[in-house]
This record gives sequence, structure tokens and C-alpha cells, in this order.
Amino acid sequence: MAQREVIRPSTNIPVLVLLDSEPTQKESNFGPPIQWQYICNDGAAIMWLDPAAHAAIERTGARPGDVVSLCKRGGGSRSTWEAEVQPVTDETGLPDNEGLGKGQPHQEPAPRQAPRPAPQPAPPAPNPRAPRNGATRHGSGNAHTDQAEAAPAKAPGEAQQRPGARVLAAALCTAIDAIQEAEAYAQSKGLALNFSVDDVRALGISLFISAEKAGQ
Repeated sequence: MAQREVIRPSTNIPVLVLLDSEPTQKESNFGPPIQWQYICNDGAAIMWLDPAAHAAIERTGARPGDVVSLCKRGGGSRSTWEAEVQPVTDETGLPDNEGLGKGQPHQEPAPRQAPRPAPQPAPPAPNPRAPRNGATRHGSGNAHTDQAEAAPAKAPGEAQQRPGARVLAAALCTAIDAIQEAEAYAQSKGLALNFSVDDVRALGISLFISAEKAGQ
């Protein structure tokens, strides 16, 4: 008989297993004194789980023939277990066995992008009947005054932004994206890394100063 693969769930990496039979309680000389033995994946694999992991599977109501996703969260004495029965996905009515025993990396949500500015309305079309040289229909006699009165007011968004403000905005957006990627990477490694608003502001100002110096 071929030797079974031993499945050892890793922290924050879910693993899929097909339960072949009911688990068996065993005494162990390593780790917890009581462990639960699971025969999985049509007899090709075996798992040894502590009581906490076994309890997580029991809470799902999983039975032999079900595919279960099992994942360990955290580390040390604060670690917890998550288990979920996977739905049937193939035409035969049996669980989809693709990827059994293989860890699936935990996916973090993509960083939220800043909304795009709303498009500014187009300027009004010129009136072909309007008198030339800025004179109004009633004629004030002062071309400069008539031009000032006839000129349409600019929308608030049409005012040109100063170059320094654009550079600072870009630096803050870059700081937000960099911090979100760093937090997601730390979590995939099992580390708790949280940045504050002050950290974002400090990093953005540092990037702004570097960009200003480079542009001089």
C-alpha cells in the first residue's frame, strides 16, 4: 500500500480536503495528548488535527464525502480554526476534487482607488447674433466694460491647479497605495502591521519633498 500524504495546514493558507470517513480519536505522544485522525482524498492522504481544528469541522456539519476548506488563523495560543463545507460543482453531483490537499493563498481585497474627478461642462457656444467688439445690445458705449460683463464666469473646476498641489496630491496617493500593499503582504506572512493616518501623512510629505528636490 502506498504511503499516504500527511496534510499539515499552514497559517492563513486554506487547504481543501475530501473526507473519506468519520474521524478517529487517537492518543498522541507529540503535541496535544489527544488528536483526531482524518483519512482524506480517497485514501491518499491523512490529517492529524488537534481538538480545536476538529471542533471547527464538526461545527460545519461535514460528513464523509464532503469537501471541506480548513484554515488556521493567527499563531501560538491565540490561533483559531476556520472550516467550511464546499458546494458541489461538477455535473455528477460529486464534489470537485481539483486542488485537494493544496493550500490556497489568502486573498486580500485590492486597494481602493481614488474616484475620478467629474468631467467639467463644456463652455457655452457663442451666440452668432451677439454684437461684435463686446458691445451689448443696448450699447453701454464702453467696449471694455461690455466685454467684462459679457464674459461668462468660469466654473470652480476650471481654475488651474498649482503645480506644487498636483505633486503633493500624487505623493499622498502613492503613500496610501504603498502602505496598503505593505499591510496586505504582512498579513499574508502572518504578521499584524497597521499604519496610522499620521504614518500616511509623513510618508506622503517625504515623497513630496523628494520629488520637489528632484525637479529643481
